[in-house]
Amino acid sequence: MQWLTLQEWDERRYAKPHSPVTLRKWASKGLFQPAARKVGREWLVREDATYCPPDNTTANLLRRAEAMIDHDADTSDLDPRVLEILSDGRSAA
Repeated sequence: MQWLTLQEWDERRYAKPHSPVTLRKWASKGLFQPAARKVGREWLVREDATYCPPDNTTANLLRRAEAMIDHDADTSDLDPRVLEILSDGRSAA
C-alpha cells in the first residue's frame, strides 16, 4: 500500500481540494480510516484511506436531553440510557 501526503490524497479523491489546514485537522483528530501517520513535520495517509466524519448524533441527543431536564420538561420519551448518563451513571427511575 502506498502512502501519500494529505494533499496528494485529497487531489485523488476530490475534484475541489480541501485546504491544507482542514486536512491536517482531520489527520490530527483521527478522522481517516486507517489512521494517518505523522512523519517528521508531514502527515501521510494510505492511498485507500477514507475520511470518516465524526458522528455528532450522540452529543446532540445529550445536549437536547440536558436542556429538557434543565427546563423540567417531560423526559418520558427519552432513552433511559441517556437519562442514566445525565444522572452520572445512576439508573433513572
